[in-house]
Amino acid sequence: MALSSQILTKIDAAPASALDAKLAGTWLAELDETILDTKTRIHDRIHADFPAFERQRSAAVGVKERLSTLTTTVDALAQALEHPERASDARHTHAALAHLQRTHAALGALADHAASGRLCEAVKASREVEKLLGDMQEVEAKVWGEVRQRWRTLRDSVEEQLGEAYTRSVVVSPSEIIIRPSVTVRGSDNIITLPALLRAISPPALAAHLSTLRRDLTTHHITHLLAQPCSLTITLPSPAGQEFVFAHVPAPPNSEKPSSRLSNVAALLSFLGAHLYSSLPPLTSQASPTLNCTHGQSSKTFAQALAAPVSHALLHTFLLPRLPSSLDALPPFLALVRGAVDLETMHSGGDGEVQIWARGVSGHYARARRNAILQSARQVVSAPDNGVFLAEVEATQDRDAQTPGVVPIQDVEEDAWGLEDEAAAEKKEQGEDAWGWTDDAEEPAVEVEDDDPWADPIEDVEDDDPWADPPLPPVSNLRPSLVPATKRPTPISTNRAASKPKRTALQETYPVSTRARAFIALARAVLDESTALIGSRVFSSGSTALTLTTPHSNGVGNGTDADPTVTAGTIIATTASQVLDVYRALFPVAHAVSLGGDAKGAGMVQWANDCAWVSGEVRRILADGAAQDGVEGKLVEAQDGWRVLATSWYDDAIDNQRQAVDALLLGADGFVDTAEQKAFDRCERAVAAAVGAVRAVAGAWKSILPHSRYLPAIGAVADAAIARVLADVLALPDIPAVESQKLGELSRILNSLEGLFVEGASGQSMVVAFVPSWLKYSYLAELLEASLADITYLFDEGALVDFEVDELVKLVRALFADTPARGKAIGKLMGGHPAPRRDA
Repeated sequence: MALSSQILTKIDAAPASALDAKLAGTWLAELDETILDTKTRIHDRIHADFPAFERQRSAAVGVKERLSTLTTTVDALAQALEHPERASDARHTHAALAHLQRTHAALGALADHAASGRLCEAVKASREVEKLLGDMQEVEAKVWGEVRQRWRTLRDSVEEQLGEAYTRSVVVSPSEIIIRPSVTVRGSDNIITLPALLRAISPPALAAHLSTLRRDLTTHHITHLLAQPCSLTITLPSPAGQEFVFAHVPAPPNSEKPSSRLSNVAALLSFLGAHLYSSLPPLTSQASPTLNCTHGQSSKTFAQALAAPVSHALLHTFLLPRLPSSLDALPPFLALVRGAVDLETMHSGGDGEVQIWARGVSGHYARARRNAILQSARQVVSAPDNGVFLAEVEATQDRDAQTPGVVPIQDVEEDAWGLEDEAAAEKKEQGEDAWGWTDDAEEPAVEVEDDDPWADPIEDVEDDDPWADPPLPPVSNLRPSLVPATKRPTPISTNRAASKPKRTALQETYPVSTRARAFIALARAVLDESTALIGSRVFSSGSTALTLTTPHSNGVGNGTDADPTVTAGTIIATTASQVLDVYRALFPVAHAVSLGGDAKGAGMVQWANDCAWVSGEVRRILADGAAQDGVEGKLVEAQDGWRVLATSWYDDAIDNQRQAVDALLLGADGFVDTAEQKAFDRCERAVAAAVGAVRAVAGAWKSILPHSRYLPAIGAVADAAIARVLADVLALPDIPAVESQKLGELSRILNSLEGLFVEGASGQSMVVAFVPSWLKYSYLAELLEASLADITYLFDEGALVDFEVDELVKLVRALFADTPARGKAIGKLMGGHPAPRRDA
């Protein structure tokens, strides 16, 4: 090796230019020589110890052979370890073929049973195939996919035949139920019984069939039998036909008893229990030797599922629509409730919907009556107006009322009006009662709140009326008349008569809508019904004839110690006040057009009349003692509410008209520049429009309000016009002589309103009593044309006490020029009104 390396080194070191054939031959010779030398040495070495060489060569050959064998064995072992399935392919193939053969045999049996109509055996075979398909391992094999597809086809065919057989075994139509104990399978002569059929149907399919059956039974039979009278026909199997038939046809309603409907439903449930429930598969059962088709739907489960719609129909279709509207109909109704409870208990067992409802039947009846009564009240409210009737009110009038007039000062040396003391007395009396209509009324015999503005004497119930207001005494017009400057004006006496006049009772009438009377009649009827119900003791546990028995209670009660009859009566009695609340709350909304559509406010005062009359009637109900103790407080609240409502609508009507009149007088533009004809005409039109508006309101209200309420109302409206004219005139900073005359003419236009307050029989004027600003206004027209001396004289005599000192000072400054006489007069005025003189 070293020698060959030397040769190779020489070859590598030789330059390219020195390479030639001779040099290459030299190298080859050296190489051959070296090889030959090497062979010679090897040969010599071998033959030097030839036996040892042979031994070594033989050992080497043996090692080579053993290594080759080991290599082959290791390779075979590696292959065996890497692919173990090849060792068991044969076994697996054999097992798969055996499993496929069993599956094919079971599938063939399934096909034979299905074709021959042996449905139960087909179901068993189908389940065996399903089990075999579940046990197979080669799920991806094509052959198994084909087997599975064929099995599904056969299984669906069997289920279709089972469903078709079921539809012929249990038939539910709107008028009949047919149950066949056995039917012939289509396309074969095999007969399958109803129990076997129901057991063969798969659980999901059977659940769907029973759900549909429950729905059809509820819709076509249970609800129908409870909703209308029917005649039943039950047919048993005959030799000609093997079927049970339950049929019903409508019956004449005149001859039907309500309890027969319960009997019809009981017959239906008994029919189902005898011919259907017994065929249903039990909840748990052992597989039979010949039919392994059991699952978890039981007759008890289906009966319980059917109990819920039966209870619902009993309550909502049979009992609730029959809740009576009168006391006489209660005992028969309670008998029906007992029958419904018994029917539910017999077929459902535990507490059902009917039993729970029956324990509170007294409350259900009372609430149903309350709803019916309130609905009736709503209908009365929304109904159109049906006319009015005249209600009477007892008013009082002064029998010896003084009628003072314009009296010279030298004849009557009293105060300028002769009304201050009486007016103050009247005001004090009205402070005790908001309307001042009970001045002479005696204390009521019954403890009832007596702050009603219509507070009528309790003792005289027949003449009780909320408009019982004594009118104020008639007073004639006390308008002064100033004489020329050579004579003094004649002020009015301010003293009043010492004695209070006696009063006499007068009967007044006023219209009240028939709707109000209908509501009072309804409230009285409700209270009478409540009293009769409590007296009947119809729901009480002591009335054994009407006691409902349930598994957990001894009667139809409300679960408390309170008497259910008394509780129901109290609920109905409280409806009386609720009826009036419905009237009070809904009428202004339902009839807003009639109340607010009339510019003169006739609808508002008519509604105030109705409210006043209702308040008086509620007070009369309380006085009669028609209300129970627990209801009296509600009626007192209702009375107060109606009283306040009457007052507010009466006052609102007056305020609306006062605002309307005031708006008309805005057209006078403060009575400025009345010396100009155009401005005077504008003011004249405004004052005339205000007078016309007051007269229109008076004409509309006179036929509605009682006279004792009409005069104060019109007086308040007229006073709005007069007060506005007074305020505008007194606010003028400067009133020349021409304007003072024009203002006097304009002021006298309102004098025509006095005719609204003249009593027709006596001809006496009541304007001073009901128009607070009348005397002040009457003096204004004269003061506008009076001299400074006349004004001073009237002031000294106390005739101008209605004017404020500031008003008089401002008027004098506007009427007269700035002179010493005016300054002296103003100084006197600033000293204040003189004290009124009285007779010794």
